[in-house]
Amino acid sequence: MSKQQITARLDPQEKDAFDSYAAQFGLDSSELAKLLLVRERKLQRLLALKNKRQVPQVERQPWGRAIKKPTVTAHLSNSAEVEAFDQYAISCNLSRQTAAAWLLTSELKEKWLEKALSLKL
Repeated sequence: MSKQQITARLDPQEKDAFDSYAAQFGLDSSELAKLLLVRERKLQRLLALKNKRQVPQVERQPWGRAIKKPTVTAHLSNSAEVEAFDQYAISCNLSRQTAAAWLLTSELKEKWLEKALSLKL
């Protein structure tokens, strides 16, 4: 496994929706995931949620029901970026995977990229 990647596990429906959303902009899901990770490092929305005690909760699968979830993997430029995101996620009381999954599923609701690309300058 590469040390220059961050993987998020999503429900199958979320993975399909994320793939379709990325494709609307000529991106694959990995490229969009990387963009969202970079954006989060700058905006630190998860840290703001932690400070408000509103950190996203993870729904665990029922005991004995280990179902593999599809993944989206962001390939970062270097391992230092991965380590920085790891430390950021830890500071938010989240795992790297949970933080990344929250960012991806949040984008499906917020549609930040869609709004950003439709701005008239």
